[in-house]
Amino acid sequence: MRPLAVARVGNVTPGVSLVLLAWLLATDGDLGSWRWPAAVVAVPLGVYLAVRAPGCEVVCDQRGVVVRGWLWTRTVPRKAVVEVTDFPAVRWRDGRGRARWTPLSMFWTSPRMLPIFVDHSEHQVDRLRRWVRRRR
Repeated sequence: MRPLAVARVGNVTPGVSLVLLAWLLATDGDLGSWRWPAAVVAVPLGVYLAVRAPGCEVVCDQRGVVVRGWLWTRTVPRKAVVEVTDFPAVRWRDGRGRARWTPLSMFWTSPRMLPIFVDHSEHQVDRLRRWVRRRR
């Protein structure tokens, strides 16, 4: 389950913006100030986000739910999944029984979004809910 292709391309924007902001900070001329260290941190973070963003997805397989998010990938064992919330997020329990949740940021919606994106995201979350119900 993936966002629409145009949304995946758009999700690259924050990472690219961070790299551009870092470049502007670094080329400001005052290398002794806080700007240079901020730029040194921002460039790798921006590149990382720009590379990860198009690959955000949810994969359901025999292991469980694999959520490839903006920052990291998490695999939630199939039997550990409790529910898929409206947030949307996967609620689950770890091996010790502690409640956990993994947000599905690639399917977040907003009232200001175009209906095609909202409908697609809601459809993907509904597909995940059906998969969870079938696996119980």
